[in-house]
Amino acid sequence: MDSTNKPNGETVQTLEWYEHIRLNVEKYIGKIGDGSSPDDGIYTLLKGLIDCSVDEYEMGWAKELEIENNSLVVYLREYGRGIPLKSVVYTTSGLSVGIGAKKGVVATNGYKVANALAEEFLVNSYRNAERSWALYFKGVLDNQGIEEDEDQEPDGTWVKFTFDKELFPNSYYRQEIVNDIVKQYAEKYKGFSIILNGVKL
Repeated sequence: MDSTNKPNGETVQTLEWYEHIRLNVEKYIGKIGDGSSPDDGIYTLLKGLIDCSVDEYEMGWAKELEIENNSLVVYLREYGRGIPLKSVVYTTSGLSVGIGAKKGVVATNGYKVANALAEEFLVNSYRNAERSWALYFKGVLDNQGIEEDEDQEPDGTWVKFTFDKELFPNSYYRQEIVNDIVKQYAEKYKGFSIILNGVKL
C-alpha cells in the first residue's frame, strides 16, 4: 500500500493490485463458504484456473489438462503453448481492463485472482526447451526467472495453487464436488482430454 500527499495536505492511499482483491474477496469470487457447496469461493477459484486452460484449448493449442488436488492444494498441468516466457509475471499478476469490458470495470483472469487469494502460487511455463517461473506468497512476487529446461518438459503451463487459510479459514476441497465440477468440463469440451487425480474423465 502506497501513500501520497495531495496539495491540500490530504493523504491518498493506493492499494496494490492483490490488496484490492484480498480486501474485496466476495466481490471477485462470490461467497467464501466452507467448501461444502459448489458455489463456495474455493471452487470459483478452481474453475477460474481451469478456464485459463480451456481458453488455450478453444484457441486450438491445448489438448490435455492434468489436475491433482487434495483438501487445500490444486495442481494443474496443461499441455498447450505455455505462457510466453517473458510474460509470466504480467499474465499472473496485476489488474487490467479486459477487451470489451465496460468503461471503469476492472476485468481479471483466473490466474490473477487465484494468485491474490493464495497462500502460495507457483507457475511454471515450458516453451521451446526453456522454463520460466514465478513464485508468489499472498500475491507478492517472491522470485522469478528464465532458464534452459534440462528436463525437456513438453510445452505448456504448470500451476500450484494453495488457497490462503487466513481468507478461507473453514474451507477445504470436498473431492466429490471437485469431481463433479471437472466432469462437467470434460462433458462440455469433448475434444479436451481432462485427467483428475490420474483418472481420465
